[in-house]
Amino acid sequence: MLNSLKAIIISFIFFSFYIEREERAARYRPLVYICSPYSHGHINTNIENARKYSRFAVDRHCLPITPPIHFTQFMDDTVSEERETAIFMNLVLMSKCVELWVFGDTISAG
Repeated sequence: MLNSLKAIIISFIFFSFYIEREERAARYRPLVYICSPYSHGHINTNIENARKYSRFAVDRHCLPITPPIHFTQFMDDTVSEERETAIFMNLVLMSKCVELWVFGDTISAG
């Protein structure tokens, strides 16, 4: 009887672990760095495009990191010190991502 009870408990623990692992896997969203122009061309159009690229990533079950949307909310790209700081922060964020997605055909200085 005791061995049967141990077997049931072990089976329950294994099953619970398996379900938890499957649920975590279903919720997992890899970080992807969205690389797109910001200051090259028309800024408002570039921001709108970055939003679309981010939505594209979300629709593919990814978590987008999109600097043209994030840092431009509180940093000024025309101030060289802030631009350099933003570029540094972009590199830090990029190092945390599992993929780099490049959109557009323009390679800008940033």
